[in-house]
Amino acid sequence: MKTFKTPLMKLSITQGRILIRLIYRETNHTSFAHIREYRGTVNAYFWQSLALLFGNNLKAGYEPHGEDAEIEEIIQKILQENNKKGEIIKQITVNVIPTIKVINNACCPAFLTFSSFLAPSA
Repeated sequence: MKTFKTPLMKLSITQGRILIRLIYRETNHTSFAHIREYRGTVNAYFWQSLALLFGNNLKAGYEPHGEDAEIEEIIQKILQENNKKGEIIKQITVNVIPTIKVINNACCPAFLTFSSFLAPSA
């Protein structure tokens, strides 16, 4: 709890709204449900009341094709970038590391030990 308290306290109202939506997107449960489960019903209703005072709603869901379409678009772009990075890593693992092993075996056998650390375990 202490780990997240400071960063959460520094969120703006808009960032808090987005966080509430993203929590629902990732867990398929509202922030209200999480608070109720871990802190109790009274705590959950207290924080829901406070959120409503600031224009937020801890019971808000996530609508990827409706109100939250913009957020979903940003998330999809981030996921695509991460997939591209994953593909690059995969290509390095499949193509470059075996080549390094061949070069090291032919040129300098001492590097074989180093290249074995780079290779994925089978």
